[in-house]
Amino acid sequence: KHNILLIFDEVITGFGRMGSAFATNHFDVTPDMITCAKGLTNAAVPAGAVISQKRIFETIQNYAHKAPGAQVEFYHGYTYSGHPLAMAAGLATLEVFKEQNVFENAAKLSKYWETKLHSLQGLPHVVDIRNMGLMGAVEVAPADGPIPSARCKDVWDRCFAKGLHCRYANTSLTLSPPLVMKEEHIDQIVHIISESLKESAAHFKSA
Repeated sequence: KHNILLIFDEVITGFGRMGSAFATNHFDVTPDMITCAKGLTNAAVPAGAVISQKRIFETIQNYAHKAPGAQVEFYHGYTYSGHPLAMAAGLATLEVFKEQNVFENAAKLSKYWETKLHSLQGLPHVVDIRNMGLMGAVEVAPADGPIPSARCKDVWDRCFAKGLHCRYANTSLTLSPPLVMKEEHIDQIVHIISESLKESAAHFKSA
């Protein structure tokens, strides 16, 4: 309608995180371009890709040919483009996705993941819980003082000490668990976060 390109950044959501190949499939939307990485090779070897509609590719190519002296190219001939190791890792990863029904497992677990993750609501200092597919975030109340993220960082430290590696961004724990996990792994993740939240609350109360 407005002649604006729709670009989906699927670096995190691509390759099964939503229970489908891409978030575009999940939302039944066809973007003009997709950027992807991470799951492309299971992050075993660095690799990224840009997927575009044919008309976009042809527009750029045609412009380059019609504009004398214009240095416009779609192709990127960098030193490590198409590296054999990365390409082999990508092909092997796609085979594993198919043979082990990885996308289907993610789709099957997404509802259980949602239910268990939201069971943390009501625990000390939990402000909000968000999830989509096998992703999630637990927002923690800002700490008093000059460093608002201190409370979330404390929860993250306690999770790590208990064997759970996640990330924290400002005041939120962010979670992207393995697509091959089982329900008992979700139980373990949520239990560790729950215990860490309770311990952190007691720590800040006594501080």
